[in-house]
Amino acid sequence: MKNIFLYSLLCLFLAATCSNSPASKPSTLQEAASNYSTPLYINNKKILVEIVNTPDKMQHGLSYRKNLLENQGMLFQFEKSQQANFWMKDMNFDIDIIWIQEKKIVGINSNVPAPVKDQDSKINNTNLPTYPSPGTVDMVLEVTAGWSEKNNIKTGDRISF
Repeated sequence: MKNIFLYSLLCLFLAATCSNSPASKPSTLQEAASNYSTPLYINNKKILVEIVNTPDKMQHGLSYRKNLLENQGMLFQFEKSQQANFWMKDMNFDIDIIWIQEKKIVGINSNVPAPVKDQDSKINNTNLPTYPSPGTVDMVLEVTAGWSEKNNIKTGDRISF
């Protein structure tokens, strides 16, 4: 009886630790949607963003995600202003890249294409282009492709939280 009790406790502990691991990926649409919880405004347009500000999260970005809803984005916040280069490694969908310095949009790369898939429907990450910022930036916002044009977002617009 004592062994069964200890075994049950061990199983519960392992299940709890694995499910709350920071490295675990969202397993449901609801969990993934909960990552996009910070409201950001551009021209009175509200978008819910997931903020990434660690090197590991920045490197991973939107890679491997199946999609991004129209009112969602990923906001990269750098510790200090820098020249940034982005690429589309392991991306499954096209995006707009919005370059921001001191809460002002300094550039937009519209309709940046995801890498093409090979005949086995695997992403081909060879010879990926990079997308450099137009100058130093302290934030970068990634949104669904076409969102900037659809919402009349342009260089010089300001963001707010």
